[in-house]
Amino acid sequence: MMKQNENHTDRKETIMMNTLTQDHTQAADVGTTGWTLNKVLLVLGAAGPVLFLVVSTLLGFLDPGFDMMTEPVSALAWGPLGWVQTANFYVLGAATIAFAVGLYRDLEGRGRMGAAILLSISALALIVAGIFKGTPPGAEPTPSGMIHGMAFFWTFIPLPTAFALAALRLKVERGWGAHAVYSAAMPSVVFGLVVIYGVLGSDPGDPLFPVGGILNRVLIALAFGWVTITAARLFKYTGGRAR
Repeated sequence: MMKQNENHTDRKETIMMNTLTQDHTQAADVGTTGWTLNKVLLVLGAAGPVLFLVVSTLLGFLDPGFDMMTEPVSALAWGPLGWVQTANFYVLGAATIAFAVGLYRDLEGRGRMGAAILLSISALALIVAGIFKGTPPGAEPTPSGMIHGMAFFWTFIPLPTAFALAALRLKVERGWGAHAVYSAAMPSVVFGLVVIYGVLGSDPGDPLFPVGGILNRVLIALAFGWVTITAARLFKYTGGRAR
């Protein structure tokens, strides 16, 4: 009888221990499905490029003197709602920094540090582009416009290497093969568009100037679209790891 009681007691203790372990695991799972810092950073990073393009498009429609076909988005800073476009640059820069931090925190292994630093350089260049307006349409180049032009190129110069580093890192992640190929193709796409727009479509008299504004938007959409897509995938497939 005593042995049966002991066995019964042991079974009760085992059941209690299993129950406590299960409850602890469930509590941990609930914690990881909440809004971690990484999730917030990735959401901000994903939203930044979309917001930038939407605001730029709306401002173009609201400014009757703005020509979307030939003028870049930075020319909107000289319009009646120029302060909105200036803030738009700041927001995209901040969102890109948020994504860079989220990317670094969410991935493991080599390459993530370099990609995060290069993305941050691009983001800082966006903020500089907001501080210094471009040259007004039809006017002579100004010091502010020259700084803005340099900031434009520094926005895109770091991105091809950042994409390449991200591709090398993501190719070893299970389920990320297609995205790694996409990331590996982006350096050629972005570099090619920067050359085409900068050499052939940015100044009056350039052969592609009649569609220079479209090229400007396509470049921004493709380059920073990678940020939105990658941030969304990281959010979905890694859950924004809490660190």
